[in-house]
Amino acid sequence: MELNHKNKKIIEYFKLKNMYRFADAYLQFLGTGKKLTNQHLKILLANIDTNNFSEFEKNILEIFSEFEIKLTSTSLKRVKKHRENIKAKGYKNISLQLPPDIYQKLKSLKLKNNMTYSDLISFLISDKK
Repeated sequence: MELNHKNKKIIEYFKLKNMYRFADAYLQFLGTGKKLTNQHLKILLANIDTNNFSEFEKNILEIFSEFEIKLTSTSLKRVKKHRENIKAKGYKNISLQLPPDIYQKLKSLKLKNNMTYSDLISFLISDKK
């Protein structure tokens, strides 16, 4: 499938605004051989040019419903991307099995210090040096 500059601009804007579900659905729609009308493209490109995200989002939802373009969940893609980013930074994943009383102590420390579990464990380990 060959994308013209208008479609590329719309897809780039989706990705810029972290609207990956919309980008995937739009690419699938274009893959069927269907196209948006010139009027729809003008409206979307005008929203992009003025950087009017709220109007763009409203218009794209109307267009998707008109053309019956279905949005799919990409939570798995987001999780995979997040894990790749964490791994690239050198972080390691651990899993702990704690007795209920120890878990409650850890949880209360976390809430008391307003930290994540990761921050709290890192702090406790570095404090013991």
